[in-house]
Amino acid sequence: MSTRDDISVVSSRVVAAELAAALGMAAVFALLSWVGSGFRGAAAYMPIAVSGLGCVAALAWAAGLLRKLPKVAAEEDVTLSKASLRRLATLAVLMVAFVVTIPHLGFFTAILVFLTAAPALMGLRPAWQAALSAAGLSVLLWLIFIVLLESPMPVDLIFGS
Repeated sequence: MSTRDDISVVSSRVVAAELAAALGMAAVFALLSWVGSGFRGAAAYMPIAVSGLGCVAALAWAAGLLRKLPKVAAEEDVTLSKASLRRLATLAVLMVAFVVTIPHLGFFTAILVFLTAAPALMGLRPAWQAALSAAGLSVLLWLIFIVLLESPMPVDLIFGS
């Protein structure tokens, strides 16, 4: 049921916008992979592997959308609620803030802050649950990258170097 707070959009436009997002993500991951190829030795493995997998996943997403696009009738409407659009905007702002703060806070601290703030601000989880999960993941990533793999990482505000 639609309310006056809902926005009606032609479904083919939604699929086209999602396709543009998928191709944009593939381009970003391809760029990151190219940047990672300039690193030397073992330091190049992780950025190339992760970015390569991200690019493949984004291209698979785009391929699925390309198959779906002809089936979407131009007359069909999709209803988007303003609440869901606010959550999307919140997530977009938080993602940009996450990327901008990595050089200042460090990777692990930025993950801790982002993964605490995102679910709480989007109304998906209570803040204490988000903080607990984020702390667990941050410590796990720190153990993997710093302790196990001994990867060189930028200085981190909470986790050190």
